Amino acid sequence: MVFGRTMRDTLTLIKQDGSRQEGIKGNVQKNRIYIHNGDISIEEGDEIVRTMPGGKDEEYIVVEPGFHHRLGGIPAGYQMDVKRKSSFANSTEKNQPQSVTNTYNLFGNNSRVNHQSTDNSYNYTGSTENLKEILEIIDAAREQIKSSEIDKSDFQTANQSLEIIESQLKTSEPSKPIIKTLLSALPDVVKVVPAVVELIQYFQ
Repeated sequence: MVFGRTMRDTLTLIKQDGSRQEGIKGNVQKNRIYIHNGDISIEEGDEIVRTMPGGKDEEYIVVEPGFHHRLGGIPAGYQMDVKRKSSFANSTEKNQPQSVTNTYNLFGNNSRVNHQSTDNSYNYTGSTENLKEILEIIDAAREQIKSSEIDKSDFQTANQSLEIIESQLKTSEPSKPIIKTLLSALPDVVKVVPAVVELIQYFQ
């Protein structure tokens, strides 16, 4: 269930020799792409294309493949560091960058800006229904971490962090910065657990 909910993007892998592999399921986040498929070979410099609903594609260059082996119930796959192809190309140019100022007027607790990108995150709103769903994800994360073959120290760190996050969420005024810090400090091997991937998305 959690696997299906998180791997909701359709991707195409374009190797540096021009060969293509289409129909790959993954999850695209800011500067990172998750793929729970260890049967494909992804290398630095390869291109990942996300097919958008409107027919427009988003193109990314793989900076670090981040392959991980199967861990218990967690399939082998990739936690890639990526850059948008357009920004990657611009960063290699020697021209002086131009200064651009963008002014955004945002209203409401759930406001955000998506510049030339599709909003693919869940976002924490603090509603009762939202809180219930996140607590269920935390429970799922515990079960998935427990069933995975990770180091004892990583297991303890993850459980302690999840306990603090859960206690934060149950307070009258949860601290989103604290929760984000705890999630970002999780061991890398824990961050690829499907329920943890989903949890991170809520607090981006």
